[in-house]
Amino acid sequence: MLRRDLFCSIFVTIIMVASTMAAADNVLSHIPKDAYGFLVIHNMESTSAKIEKILDQFNVPLSLLQLFIEKTGLGEGINQKGDLLVALLPGKLEGNEPGPAILLPVTDYADLAKVTGADPAGGISSITLRGEDLLLARWGVYALLMDTNYRTEMESMIASETIVPEAILPFQEWMDRTDVVAVLLPKGTKLLVASGKKELAKQREQMEEMFEDLDMDKQMNSIKQMFLFYDQMIHLLDQEMHALAIGASLDDQGNLRIGKRVRLEPGGKVAKLAPVNQQAKDPLLGMPDGSFLIAAGGPLPKEWKDMMITWSLEIVQSNKELLRMVYGVDEVSDEKIAKIREIMKTSMSTLQSMAFCFQPGVDDAPIMDGFIEIMQVNDAKTFLVDYQKTMEAWADVLKKGDGEKINRYHLTEEEIAGKPGLKLEMDFAGMVQEDQFREMITILLGGNNNMVAYLGIVDEHHIAMCYDKTILENLIAAIQQSKDQLIDNAMVRKTKALLPNEAPWSGYVSPKGCVDFARRIMEIIMGRFGGAPVIPEYPTTPPIGFSWQLSDRGVEADMVIPAETIDGLSDYVRAVSE
Repeated sequence: MLRRDLFCSIFVTIIMVASTMAAADNVLSHIPKDAYGFLVIHNMESTSAKIEKILDQFNVPLSLLQLFIEKTGLGEGINQKGDLLVALLPGKLEGNEPGPAILLPVTDYADLAKVTGADPAGGISSITLRGEDLLLARWGVYALLMDTNYRTEMESMIASETIVPEAILPFQEWMDRTDVVAVLLPKGTKLLVASGKKELAKQREQMEEMFEDLDMDKQMNSIKQMFLFYDQMIHLLDQEMHALAIGASLDDQGNLRIGKRVRLEPGGKVAKLAPVNQQAKDPLLGMPDGSFLIAAGGPLPKEWKDMMITWSLEIVQSNKELLRMVYGVDEVSDEKIAKIREIMKTSMSTLQSMAFCFQPGVDDAPIMDGFIEIMQVNDAKTFLVDYQKTMEAWADVLKKGDGEKINRYHLTEEEIAGKPGLKLEMDFAGMVQEDQFREMITILLGGNNNMVAYLGIVDEHHIAMCYDKTILENLIAAIQQSKDQLIDNAMVRKTKALLPNEAPWSGYVSPKGCVDFARRIMEIIMGRFGGAPVIPEYPTTPPIGFSWQLSDRGVEADMVIPAETIDGLSDYVRAVSE
């Protein structure tokens, strides 16, 4: 009994010590407390080999690990299977630029010290590496390399407790299994926002000086509105983003996975939203099979719709050029904005989910004929009635100062596939004055420069929308018969299997569809000048997949490029270059 108890005690102790060492040696626990952000490469040897494999497919012979050894002269004592980390610290260098702290995994620090002339015991040493004066010291199983200006910070780091920063804890498990991760910590997001605002102000000032003596008031107004939009986007980042991580991995099957993780600002609007669960049905259910550029869809919870409406109206209200182009007015009062908000909330209240697909199209048909949208609603007939009321309310709210209604939108009832439907016409020709833009609108919409959209009932809970009535009726018939659907396509299914199952929003981008579309556009535009260049046919491959979800951890976005797709791209690049 004593021997068994002793053995169990020793075993438990070993497990506890091993777990403690693993946690302490995790490279993420060695991030400096005041860092702006960091880059980590897990298992340098393995990651370098994966990158080398992909680059070799595109005839780019390059070994990143070998390049690192050649550039630094560091090879002896380095653990090539270990994790490399580069953190950025507040500036002490020339121009107040951030300074790096580099953690190198080591197998034998004494061997590394022998090569660099450092103290083999691991104390802070002054070394010269490739002509640069640096500081080197041991920190756990790592060698810490920093600029000579950072001795005080180096001493503090080595003496401090190793702990994973709180800002990245929700995504640590994902980071640990991702080959390469770049992270912007809270201090870094604030620096990014401040730098963005400073650069934007500088660009705005330069642009105003450039146009000051020119008679280009209209162009200047457009540019000012553009800068205002950018400023709003920067402000949005400042209010909503706490930390950001972007990572990439090549899995054992050769699929390239790229992910983004956003830790939300606790007091922000997005952080207050409840996580969205995956739908019971595929969001792309009903989309037709065939060549496509992009197809995507997902649910629209009430709080998300309300937030989207608020943000869009804030942008519209502050952008007079957008108001002029789209609605024909120069200003919308706060009272009208409040009415518009209520109108939009009413019209979207029954909308449960939305999916769209953009196809390359055929011959010289308008480009927008390839756009298809399917909406899940509480009741299809009620939705169409509410949509009519919404458009009438828009026309009533958006009046000019003299009370004249702006007749750029015309909505009429029209039978579609044997059921009540709607036809929406929008005058684009009156919005755009420049001839070159009018020509582009003709290519997009057709010869009359009007956008004509049709909304038809698929069943009790689904509405389909398209810019061509015949295409819409064929689509409705196909959906009702459950045939030729995109979700049944073998290539799409391969990509879908690689995406996170729990993500409510998902979509696909087809390389072949993008090339088919580019070829068609070139033929339409260049055909007017004697002929378009020959663009080779792209092979059929699985599409690139992406997904998006909001969880208790924050925002999680993932993209996957299947191994087959990478092979197809490399084959195509070689074919084009030959």
